[in-house]
Amino acid sequence: MANYVAHYRKKLETLRRQRLNLLRLLERNPAPGELAQAADAVKDSQVRALQAKRAQIRPCDSNAKRLRNIDVEIARCEKLSVDEIIDLCRRCRSKSSHNQT
Repeated sequence: MANYVAHYRKKLETLRRQRLNLLRLLERNPAPGELAQAADAVKDSQVRALQAKRAQIRPCDSNAKRLRNIDVEIARCEKLSVDEIIDLCRRCRSKSSHNQT
């Protein structure tokens, strides 16, 4: 297991499914606990996807800036509140609906 590298595409697919689940939940006016649980699942999936992306980058001097940027993004994602996650998902949804028309 020492050489294990997480599959980044699988993590992205899980993140996509979690976001869709949250958006579906928002459409049907769920209980606040249900919404918080779905938002936390999105946040966890986002962090896992970034960690998998980071694991694919070889640690060396030339990649130090890329790794630092991913670490900053992971820290930012971990600090997001439930309301911020919901707002981000809503904005992404509205952007995609504008692009389809």
